[in-house]
This record gives sequence, structure tokens and C-alpha cells, in this order.
Amino acid sequence: MFIDENDTLNIQIFYKKLGRHYVAHNKHDFVKLGLTEEEQKQYKTVNVKMRDLTWGLYNDLQELAVYYDDEGVRRFNYKVFRENKLIRLILSWDATMTKDGKTVPVGVNERNIKNLSTEIAEAILAAYDEEMFLDAQEEEK
Repeated sequence: MFIDENDTLNIQIFYKKLGRHYVAHNKHDFVKLGLTEEEQKQYKTVNVKMRDLTWGLYNDLQELAVYYDDEGVRRFNYKVFRENKLIRLILSWDATMTKDGKTVPVGVNERNIKNLSTEIAEAILAAYDEEMFLDAQEEEK
């Protein structure tokens, strides 16, 4: 009923680069692909530790995404909501990058989160939502 502020969720994303873009899958979807062992080796992984979503944090994220249009009507910016969701929920990851021929860790901060590829950011959000929220079929069970 109550979420401990120290509760976390671990998300694993499988990704590979194709030209300038990435293909990214959460663990559940990656397994469903039924790839051969050789095909699986083409993917890298990033493990993301995320904060559990509390009612208070959920409301804060929504309020941060509210703005008033030119007529003074209160509107909701879904892009801002999703961006802030990543920024406020990601606690750590094992992301690395190659710099000057060396592999170096990439720290979790707002700038680096905003620099994620669209595909990887979307995969993280989808995996998080899949873990945190029940769909209609799961709720019926």
C-alpha cells in the first residue's frame, strides 16, 4: 500500500546500432523475438536502476508538464511529462561510451538522459510502465 522511498526497479534494455539509429527492446520483448544465439550476440545491454513511482512523485511530474496557452487555458505537455519522468526516475545505469579508444562510464544526469537515443529512451519508458502498471488482463487475474 505504501512505497518505500528506497524501493527501486531494475530495467534491462537490449540494443544495437543500425546506421545512425538504434533498435532497442526491453527484456520481455527481446525474449519474445526468438533470436538465435548468434543474433542475440549482436545486441549490447544497458541496465537501468529506477525509482518506484509514488503518488506524490506522479503528481509532481504531472504538474511540471502543465502550462497555460495564450488564452489562459491550462494544458498538459506529454513530451515534458515523459522527459521529466526519465530525469526524475533514473537513479543509475551501467551505460558506457568509447572516448579516445577507451570505454568510459557515462554518468546519470539530466544532460546525458536528454542525449539518449529516442529508441533507447522509449524502450526504458515502455519497460518501466510495463513493470509498474497492470494491464487489463493482469488486473482481472
